[in-house]
Amino acid sequence: MQLEQLRRTERSVGIAGGPRKYQGILGALNGRWINVLITDRATAEKLVHGEN
Repeated sequence: MQLEQLRRTERSVGIAGGPRKYQGILGALNGRWINVLITDRATAEKLVHGEN
């Protein structure tokens, strides 16, 4: 699958969590590479509150 095909899919799921993965998750969300995220609570709260 090409990257542009991934962007056009209806649902692309990312599964990641923890402090070491935060920047990667943020990049995937901002780049619209994923539109569903499965993660831990601490990472989710950090993403929601916009902490860098």
